[in-house]
Amino acid sequence: MDIGTRVQCVDDSIPAHIDMEIFKKEIPNWLKKEAYYHIRDIFYNDGIVTSVILVELRNPILFFPGTINRSQEASFKIDRFREMEVNEEEHELEEVKSNKLVAID
Repeated sequence: MDIGTRVQCVDDSIPAHIDMEIFKKEIPNWLKKEAYYHIRDIFYNDGIVTSVILVELRNPILFFPGTINRSQEASFKIDRFREMEVNEEEHELEEVKSNKLVAID
């Protein structure tokens, strides 16, 4: 996957140990399973975990002490997504176009 790649979310789960009140404040824009997104940037996070930020979702900049020790936008682990194949993208575009056709009497 690269910047600009179209992806589909395959995992929108929230870890059970997360405090939901803090979570909603720090990451107000969360993923939706089966939704489509575009990769805005990729973070390698010093080899800890590869994650992405998305064009369609913006979240606050947070400081991550004890791990990467820097501030960055909250991001999503890359394995929460699958890359869209070109033929899948074309098929979906055709479905969108056909759904937008309106019969005029």
